[in-house]
Amino acid sequence: MKQILFLDDERTIYDVTWVDYKAFEGAYVINLKSAARMIGYIKRYGKFFDWDSTLLSIDHDLQEFDDKTQEESTGYTFIKWLIDYFIDNDISLSKLHVVVHSKNPVGRENIEKYISNAKLHFLEF
Repeated sequence: MKQILFLDDERTIYDVTWVDYKAFEGAYVINLKSAARMIGYIKRYGKFFDWDSTLLSIDHDLQEFDDKTQEESTGYTFIKWLIDYFIDNDISLSKLHVVVHSKNPVGRENIEKYISNAKLHFLEF
């Protein structure tokens, strides 16, 4: 079954009209508003995912701060964690399907470049 993991602190998938989700039409949508919740969800259920049928749609600006360090968690910090998760769990990065729906052009570009660089260096996993 197809699923979309949607990470955005303000919007829902229905608000994101600038992205074409037709390839995932009928997919189950999990809408999480913070990187911490998305990480928790993946830690708990990610081993059961069919990653080939999973699309991650992520925003960059999440307005989320770590209670202890006061560092901001963004879509960029989430994607860095996710790529480490894939590598640590021997999941091929070819199974990583991401669309960055952020309206922040610099944040979107940083996330997209991080993903493409990781795939260039670790695709053999």
